[in-house]
Amino acid sequence: LYESALRPYGVSPDNFFAMMRKSNWRTLQPGEALVRAGESMDRIVLVATGSVDSYETAPDGSLKRLYRYRAKRDIARPQDSTVNSFQVPIRGCVIGGTALLDPSVRAQPYPSTALAAEPARVVEFSYGALRSAMDENPAIEAASFCVEINPLHGEMDTSRVDGVKAPLISSQ
Repeated sequence: LYESALRPYGVSPDNFFAMMRKSNWRTLQPGEALVRAGESMDRIVLVATGSVDSYETAPDGSLKRLYRYRAKRDIARPQDSTVNSFQVPIRGCVIGGTALLDPSVRAQPYPSTALAAEPARVVEFSYGALRSAMDENPAIEAASFCVEINPLHGEMDTSRVDGVKAPLISSQ
């Protein structure tokens, strides 16, 4: 997690461990819910291993797959096309991260259901704890925004995020 998501943006090992002390690790089994549509989502979740699928509820109550969140180190791994016989779009590795970009979404119910697609390990940060760490450390803020934004916008120049020098990275 440190090597793939935080170190490239200048987060020190000490800051990483301080951040991790404020987090909660969970192991999800296939089909286990991380969050259900309509629930409150007061945390930011990073998929460390495995993948989590997001679904919307259809009018008949069935679930329609929207996209997949996959661990950053696994994003380049070929997708399992046996799931519904079509490629599922990859949305990145951060669930609930929109709240970092637009805090007003925290007041709204979460719009989709997120279920583990395979065995997955996730690390959960309370919104307040992560926001506090970001406010105290520009490198953590840069890493948090880049990990959230890059999968949404594809390849982009992240050489300056709040004055912190970061490498050009790709979502591929």
